[in-house]
Amino acid sequence: MRGGGTGNHLLDKFFAQGGPYYQRAYLVRLWDAMHEKYTTDLYEKKIQYFRDLLWDEQLEDFAEWGRTSPTANDPSAPAEFDPNLDRVRTHIRVRRNYLVNYLRNTEKFTGHDRVKITEIMYNPPGPDDLEFLELWNNSGKAIDVSGWTIEGIGSSDPSDESMSFVFPPGSMLVTDEVIIVAKDPQAFNERYGAVARVFGPYTGQLSNSGEMIKIKDDGPNYPATIDLVRYDDEPPWPGRPDGLGYSLELMEVFDDLDNDPPENWRASLGKGGSPGYIHRQGESTPFFTRGNCNGDGVVDISDAVATLRYLFSGADEPPCLDGCDVNGDENVSIADAIALLQYLFLPDGFTIPAPAPGECLPAREGFCNRTNCVTAP
Repeated sequence: MRGGGTGNHLLDKFFAQGGPYYQRAYLVRLWDAMHEKYTTDLYEKKIQYFRDLLWDEQLEDFAEWGRTSPTANDPSAPAEFDPNLDRVRTHIRVRRNYLVNYLRNTEKFTGHDRVKITEIMYNPPGPDDLEFLELWNNSGKAIDVSGWTIEGIGSSDPSDESMSFVFPPGSMLVTDEVIIVAKDPQAFNERYGAVARVFGPYTGQLSNSGEMIKIKDDGPNYPATIDLVRYDDEPPWPGRPDGLGYSLELMEVFDDLDNDPPENWRASLGKGGSPGYIHRQGESTPFFTRGNCNGDGVVDISDAVATLRYLFSGADEPPCLDGCDVNGDENVSIADAIALLQYLFLPDGFTIPAPAPGECLPAREGFCNRTNCVTAP
């Protein structure tokens, strides 16, 4: 850090000789690291882990050898184990606060425009046309991402140099907006409908064996890395997104969630993923599959009967009305029962729109009291 010789001498020299060209990009990464990776909650989990790991062993050591007395260099050192951990907590908190205050007070840096990668469909069944990334504007305001780039989804030019996807001029994202970057926007819209604003196409493809996806802004000066995810198709990453129709979904999403660790990701609840919808921390929005009107986990003739009984015999409202809306017109009527019978019994019968059996998407607010997802077609 800059500090007139009182901080990191290498960075002092780097910033002094290099000027501001790289400085902002460095500050962006440091800010994100302090707020996503090096948080007090993260350190507390690590401290608790090592406490549990060492507790019995330290009791045995103290029983055998006794406890070390304070030294002249540290006369206030506690004899017990837990009070020493409190000193570790204080040490971490003081140094973290120093770095955050350095950013705010010395550099006058209090944040930046950002987006977060929240879903990755890297290996859809069949052709790669249905690959996509889902991005969330977690800046807390409208931002302009014109000229921002995504590395990891570009093709290679004739010299074998990797190309990047570049957001076109006028790419304004509203506050909290969720967008899609699709390999083939037309194929995406035909498959999912208007679930979100779609950017693309991109000419390359997401690696089926995992790779690093990096989002960079357009400066000023050297572009800063705004978000970075290294996904994989091997454990501890989930396996179902690798060619079985599921996506990688970020779980329990909030502004400063670190989306790099695999433990923060899961396979999507249904085939096709849930593009356009992020799974926020503490939310419990029901998911649904069209056709499963009675909520028994199977799409069959009993669902058509349940629809007709609800419409004409005074039966109770089904647990998930969106599941009864087979034709997707946002209304439950006799047409839905007819469409389901055509789907079940005619060779070239009705095609149920997403989320069809085998898929699972968020229900409309107030139209589904209980998730009814059918994970197999």
